[in-house]
Amino acid sequence: MLSFLKRYARTFLATTGILLLCLLPSEDLDKIDLLRLDFQDLAVHLIMFGGFSLFLFLDLKKALHGNSLMSIVLLTACISLAFGVVTELLQYWMVSLNRTASLTDWLFDAAGTAAGISIARLRARSRGRAT
Repeated sequence: MLSFLKRYARTFLATTGILLLCLLPSEDLDKIDLLRLDFQDLAVHLIMFGGFSLFLFLDLKKALHGNSLMSIVLLTACISLAFGVVTELLQYWMVSLNRTASLTDWLFDAAGTAAGISIARLRARSRGRAT
């Protein structure tokens, strides 16, 4: 178990951070004013899932080095998109948090997923690795 956590430490930390932010009660969330934008919530979804997907892609690429790049891209996308659905469902089911599920939030999770995977591929190319 320890080797698993060590191998996927970045992804685990990103997952934990996303869950903590997504499951904060709305009263506590209103106290956090990171970006001072009208669309702050959507920007945060984009950034969170961009980082999550970037870390997951890099961790999976290292762990599954024998697999094709496309399989790693698809696995990363599926896990990240499913995680986005899970966070929205948790917000919907946990009514005591005064949070709501949102298709728009999930769409920004998806956009962040695409951005994170793209950044990971560009990062690998810039380091001279064909991806």
